[in-house]
Amino acid sequence: MTTTSDREQKFIKYWVRRRTNKWQFIWRFTAFWVLLAAIPSYLFRIDFKLAGINYAELLFTLFFYALMGFLYSRWSFKINERRYINLTDRDPAEIIKAL
Repeated sequence: MTTTSDREQKFIKYWVRRRTNKWQFIWRFTAFWVLLAAIPSYLFRIDFKLAGINYAELLFTLFFYALMGFLYSRWSFKINERRYINLTDRDPAEIIKAL
C-alpha cells in the first residue's frame, strides 16, 4: 500500500473542487489565455501604437489564441482527471482522510 504525499493530497483537494464543472474550468482558462497572451502579443506586434490597429487581424489573433487556449485547457483537464483517477485508485480510506 502506497501513501499519498502532501503534494498529492493538495492536488486531490484542488481537483475535487475543479472537476465538478468541466466546462467552467475550460472556459475560464480559455478567457485567461486570451487576456494574458493574445492581447499583449497583438500589442507587441503593432508596437503599442493604437492608431495602427487592424481589427480583422486583432480578431484573428483573438480567435487563434482562444482556440489554442481551448484545446490546451481540454488537454489539461484530461491530464488532471487521469492523475486524479490514478491517485484515488490507491486506497479510498486514505483519500477520504486527505479531504
